[in-house]
Amino acid sequence: TQIKVSFRFWSQFEVKSIIGNGICGVVFEAYCSVDNITYAIKREQMSENNDDFEMRETVILSTLVHPGIVRCYETWIESPPAGWQIENDRQLFRKFDYEKMEVVRFWK
Repeated sequence: TQIKVSFRFWSQFEVKSIIGNGICGVVFEAYCSVDNITYAIKREQMSENNDDFEMRETVILSTLVHPGIVRCYETWIESPPAGWQIENDRQLFRKFDYEKMEVVRFWK
């Protein structure tokens, strides 16, 4: 059964490549169809205990100005159905021939 999901990320951005990944998420190079600009987008799994760590990190990164730190300009929250994101990541990783599949371990 295919799940139809509509999210800002998928409706406004076209993933061009996977820049990197880690224990907390994936960074995509993505083209925005709204303003015709290519961005680096970091997607993270929100923690289950809702300690707001991810949101605090976003607030701090949006205020820092330093040549060694990538600035955060915008944040939004999306909540895909269970299992949807992990399958979507697998498809993207295959599409871009990205071998670091371990990133999917943090999606519950």
